[in-house]
Amino acid sequence: MKNLLLLALSILLFALACSKDRGIFLKNSGIKEKKFTEAPGEKLKEAATPPEKKTIASDDDLPIVGKQGTELWLEPEDLLLPDGTRATYPIQVEILEVYKPKDMILNRISTLSFRRMLSTAGQVNITASKDGKPLTLSKNNSTSINFPATSKVDHEMALFYGVEENGSLNNWVGADTTTKTPPLLPSRDGYSAFPSQLGWINVDKFINSVEPITAITFQSEYPTIDKIEIYLYFPDLKSVMRIYGDKSGLVPIGSKVKLIAISITDKDEWYSFSLETTVQDKQKIDIKLAPTTKEDLMKYLDTL
Repeated sequence: MKNLLLLALSILLFALACSKDRGIFLKNSGIKEKKFTEAPGEKLKEAATPPEKKTIASDDDLPIVGKQGTELWLEPEDLLLPDGTRATYPIQVEILEVYKPKDMILNRISTLSFRRMLSTAGQVNITASKDGKPLTLSKNNSTSINFPATSKVDHEMALFYGVEENGSLNNWVGADTTTKTPPLLPSRDGYSAFPSQLGWINVDKFINSVEPITAITFQSEYPTIDKIEIYLYFPDLKSVMRIYGDKSGLVPIGSKVKLIAISITDKDEWYSFSLETTVQDKQKIDIKLAPTTKEDLMKYLDTL
């Protein structure tokens, strides 16, 4: 009897030890042991394609053609130095083309105008300088930008300018349509824009859905929502929405949406969560991050 008691006690102690060791292993390998960065969006921007840098030394260098087909006609007599004098050759230009959902997400762009959803045909960010000094467009200029159409040309599209705050693009404002020359004209192969300013320029239209609208709520056990970059991509609407906090803006019920959530640890370990769903009234989504790699995440974003 004594031997049986000793055997049972040994088995119990061994089981407790194994259970304790297993608990320590699970605790140390779990997501709750990771320290997530406060600014995962900055890591995303680092992964984005950088703008192309061009030098316009003469009229022979025009138009500037971006890698994705954007054509830019920008002459120095249309540009002003900070003191108001006109620029001369050579001038330096940077152009960033943003046509794909992947590029919008990496550049942390929402296609929203005063919280209303926009359907986009593409965006560019154009800056110009002379000897390191920033240049602006003169009031009467002949600058034009030809946006290639990535799908069927939509005659309802309009021109919008990006508004930045603290280095972050947070709104799109419609261009003045009362000018003698319309700011945007559709063509057979795309859109011709005649901007009144440089910077972020977008070809969009408002989404006027007849469907009722709702907001989607997000929750995450760990890490907290403030350490997760969340984006909604609406493939049928050609619209991207960046989420601030735990609730989306108003979106049409019944629309198809792809959710992408990304978080990064202080050791540059990447985590993500994706979901394809149909928007439901007062929908709630539980974000459950899983380990990934930067390379695999980029491949997934290429499929959007």
